[in-house]
Amino acid sequence: MAQRRAEFYFALRGLLIRSELLDTRIEFCRSGFRVEVVFPGRRTYWEREIPGPLRVFYEVGTHKQGFAVETLKVIVYGEGPRGKDDEGSLEHLRKSFQVAETTVAELVEWARIHGQPWLGLHGQPMRRVGPLLLGDDSDDIADYGFSEDTLPEIKETIPNYEIEASLHAAITPSLSEHLSRTSATLPIAESLLADAFYFIGLDPPDCQRAVLIAAIACEVKVKDTLRQKVSADHLPLVELILENPRDWSLAAPALFDKGIEAALGRSLRSDDRAVYKGITRLFEARNRIAHRGEKPNEDEARRVLLAAKSVFGWLDEF
Repeated sequence: MAQRRAEFYFALRGLLIRSELLDTRIEFCRSGFRVEVVFPGRRTYWEREIPGPLRVFYEVGTHKQGFAVETLKVIVYGEGPRGKDDEGSLEHLRKSFQVAETTVAELVEWARIHGQPWLGLHGQPMRRVGPLLLGDDSDDIADYGFSEDTLPEIKETIPNYEIEASLHAAITPSLSEHLSRTSATLPIAESLLADAFYFIGLDPPDCQRAVLIAAIACEVKVKDTLRQKVSADHLPLVELILENPRDWSLAAPALFDKGIEAALGRSLRSDDRAVYKGITRLFEARNRIAHRGEKPNEDEARRVLLAAKSVFGWLDEF
């Protein structure tokens, strides 16, 4: 056995650092390995295959400088077998990569929630770049490079495709009209619902975010429908109720029952009781997440998201 060193590079969307972090590294132990996250410096030159690791994004004098890290290096140390081609060395490389990949994902997530949301969506896979290197502490054994196919393919979620959502010739005129508008805006409720289904489609699914966003999408959708479809003489009353929900004690699910029935003459509870129960469960799950930090199970999250999709179709009938 030998003390082995594995090196990996990851592409980032501009991790902002101050000048004092140039040419520094964060060191810690994780899962039985010693890990170093290496920040590049002004003159850092890694490999030809690796994109430029750093760019200046602002500069004020000599001390107030900001840099965007676009390629991050991670070194993982741990005990493993010598050599390159044996299965033991390959397995050691794979385990080292898993540690490195998880480290970068959590670093990105930490930076996102501390003010750098452009780094990407929560849960998206990290993109590795450049060569994979495995070396050890022996003077007579060189560093070994590995091809990309040595490691498992980057894990991408395979979506559950819905054939009904395919683009087709009948919609191209309206799509062309929309794309021709320089200031076109997408409907926010539908956009939010798409986000919710994106999060439930991750592997593993992010049930909390999916439920929270779906609940917001449904509330936005029903309020938009009420404002757009109610008669002009009733609009002031609708606005009064929607803008002051505490004064009228109208819970969110009631908007799909008594609220919309009073304004537009139809109730989801009467038209489709099963979907109404699903929407009620959606808001109950939302409240448990918001007030107690609970995590809904995947089956329940998927059921309430399907109810949200159904209620969008129902509201579009008005």
